[in-house]
Amino acid sequence: MSRVVAIAGGSGGLGRALVNALKKSTYTPLILARKVTLFRIANAPLEEELGVPVLQANYSDLDSLVQLLGSHNIDTVVSTISNYDNSHFAEASLIKAAEQSIVTHRYIPSVWSAFDYGENQENALAASRLALINALRGTPLEWTALYTGTFLDFYAITVPSKDSAGP
Repeated sequence: MSRVVAIAGGSGGLGRALVNALKKSTYTPLILARKVTLFRIANAPLEEELGVPVLQANYSDLDSLVQLLGSHNIDTVVSTISNYDNSHFAEASLIKAAEQSIVTHRYIPSVWSAFDYGENQENALAASRLALINALRGTPLEWTALYTGTFLDFYAITVPSKDSAGP
């Protein structure tokens, strides 16, 4: 079994905190970031700062995502992609790629929440998150949804540790 974990959205607050924690473990973290113009130039300092590779992920190209997961031997994907705009296209594509990859076996979707939505689809945010969970239910992937409560590191006055991503 591979010990490579890809953090989709790993350059943001929560993603960066996960990357920092994984660097101290027996796992090898990688960051998946959206494909943008001049990506390597813009993220070279981040790669150097965090000490982990930052890989371009083109979420609109399923075949390239499958190849990316396979070529880097990524066993587990943890998503911290923002889905607040009710646009879960990028993550839905990543779930399909993980399902098709022969090396990827585990997935944690970006449905981070203070509570379990159940089957309540009355608001757009809940519907978006439930769509991701339902997509995972239809795959052979091992997966879990995390309902962590409020992240007080980001919503309360604190003194950040040197390892935290900060507010």
